Amino acid sequence: MAMRLEVITPEILQVILRWWEDRGDGSMPAELLPPFGVVAIDDEGPAAAAWLSEVRGCPVGNIDWLVGRPGMSPTTARSACRAVFAALEAEAARIGIKMLFACAYRHSIYREAARCGFTEISRGVINMAKPLAYVAPSHPGVLPR
Repeated sequence: MAMRLEVITPEILQVILRWWEDRGDGSMPAELLPPFGVVAIDDEGPAAAAWLSEVRGCPVGNIDWLVGRPGMSPTTARSACRAVFAALEAEAARIGIKMLFACAYRHSIYREAARCGFTEISRGVINMAKPLAYVAPSHPGVLPR
């Protein structure tokens, strides 16, 4: 199945954010998502999305929060997942990233990531988040922003 790829816009992001709740995975705070993401789009609309972030100080990138539209057929889901991985890999190479890291919170995502060349390095990951209040640095040991 042919997928069109686009950069995630604020309008598409609202659709994608609903997918986590529709899948029973809870809500996803938009603040946790990196600024650059891509979405695979089929004839029914957005099908899968993920984000790319860079690790400060080293040529490593994270593919974060791969998520698909609930209710897709396995064939469509695989096609969308592969398209998203390929697009993010191409962007990572373009900006000089030498290695990609990704977390898979569903076995189906793990399976497709492996088919796209990822290898398992750990198991049993639980993603957690904590909001922080910004406090201005008070000593010279704090890295500048």
